[in-house]
Amino acid sequence: MYLRFLAASALVFAGTVAAAADPVRSSYGVPPAPIWSGAYVGLDGGYRRVSFGRGARSEGGFIGGVHAGYLSQLGLVALGGELEAAYLGGRIGTVPALGGARIGQSWMLAAKLRAGVPFGRLLVFTAAGYARTSIDVRDSHARAGWRSGYLLGGGVEYAMTDRLALRVEYDFVRHGDQKVVLGNGVRVRGDLTNHLVRAGVSYRF
Repeated sequence: MYLRFLAASALVFAGTVAAAADPVRSSYGVPPAPIWSGAYVGLDGGYRRVSFGRGARSEGGFIGGVHAGYLSQLGLVALGGELEAAYLGGRIGTVPALGGARIGQSWMLAAKLRAGVPFGRLLVFTAAGYARTSIDVRDSHARAGWRSGYLLGGGVEYAMTDRLALRVEYDFVRHGDQKVVLGNGVRVRGDLTNHLVRAGVSYRF
């Protein structure tokens, strides 16, 4: 009787330790949610709305790009960095008052920090960083140059598997008061801002 009681107690204790070590697997028979740590690469695409002050007619269009980064989960938060390159479709708008000169924005490169709160397979995150964009001017001549700015954004990411994750994010990118010189020597100033709404897929290593 006493030996049977000891054996039963040992089994209960072993089961309790196993459940504590892996509560999700013990209770539901499925593995626990993935940890948001590791490197990743991915593709994204979406829509942008751009403005260049009051002198230009603003336009929107579809965009596409690539991204790569690393996240490290530290308790209840996940922190990391990301690099991205995006093709912005080329056009910002026209300047009707100056003979219809076109101002374009072709590429954007960005380096940003990401901070998120994981809820199992779901990650809610914010982002902030530094951005560079190429501006093209087309009137009687064609010229191009790179301008600096900052990026603020956020979104949600969902891990479909341990390797594949889907994301949706919004980013506000401001390059500030920019001066553009047209072919006839006229200078155009404008506050260059972009609103980017994108969806993407990432492969996690």
